[in-house]
Amino acid sequence: MRETSQKSRQIARDEWYRWMVQSASGFAIFSMDLHNRIVTWNCGAEEVFGYRRDDVMGENARFIFTPTDIAHHVPEKELSTAAEDRCAFDERWHLRKDGSRLWVSGLMIGLRERGGLVGYVKVVRDFTEGRHLEEAVRQ
Repeated sequence: MRETSQKSRQIARDEWYRWMVQSASGFAIFSMDLHNRIVTWNCGAEEVFGYRRDDVMGENARFIFTPTDIAHHVPEKELSTAAEDRCAFDERWHLRKDGSRLWVSGLMIGLRERGGLVGYVKVVRDFTEGRHLEEAVRQ
């Protein structure tokens, strides 16, 4: 009887985590495996980047980075920092599905299970409008 109760609590907790991530509208939250392939993609990521979940599952997450950042190995450096330091902060231009740029503030976190790295989660917030206002004020 006790084992059934623990399983029920675990299912309920798993549901809460799923609801929490999927309800985070305006925040792109997605996870990658150790090879930077997308494993999860929330509704906020669909809003922020314009890609539907089915379009990106299993794809390398490099597609959100600009060609300049890719040439400078920024995605790999971010993964490496998250693996070594447990998290990596970034504030830079990324790309939407339509090719437009968006200014984001993001955090990449290394996911660990029993001390070993199993993947990554990235949480991103779009600050493009504020960035454009700053640029307009500077000009």
